[in-house]
Amino acid sequence: MNPWTILLAASLAISGIAVGWSLRGDHEDAKRLRGIEKQIEQTEQVRAAVDKSAAAQAEQAAEQSVRDRIITKEVIRYVQVTPPDRRCDLPGTFRVRHDAAATGQPAESASLADSQAEAVTDAAVLETVADNYATCRAAADQVAGWIDFWSAVKDSCRGG
Repeated sequence: MNPWTILLAASLAISGIAVGWSLRGDHEDAKRLRGIEKQIEQTEQVRAAVDKSAAAQAEQAAEQSVRDRIITKEVIRYVQVTPPDRRCDLPGTFRVRHDAAATGQPAESASLADSQAEAVTDAAVLETVADNYATCRAAADQVAGWIDFWSAVKDSCRGG
């Protein structure tokens, strides 16, 4: 057999192996690229879900802010239009008990028994209660927003 024929056959075999190896590598690269593209798509879905959730939360907060201003105006109106003989002072122990309920810390017996606790007006109580409820609603809305956000992230990561 001619040595050139053997050399040609060997070089063709080596070239075939090299081309096959190269194609295999291209296939692996394409597979990795598809994985990266999928991650980018999921990231974009998460970003869109987060943006949508943030917009909804901002809209809800703006609507609640309008309602809170109306409530505050009503508290001010109560102070302005309620005649003095129809208003009352509440004992200082009411304030101590209210503070205990608002903070979640029981009032100390000494504080309740202390007759020196300063009395509070009904208007001051109404203003404090309205502020406390507004703060509570804001915190509850924030938690609801976090829940919506996490649900949106989970859903977008699942592809749904």
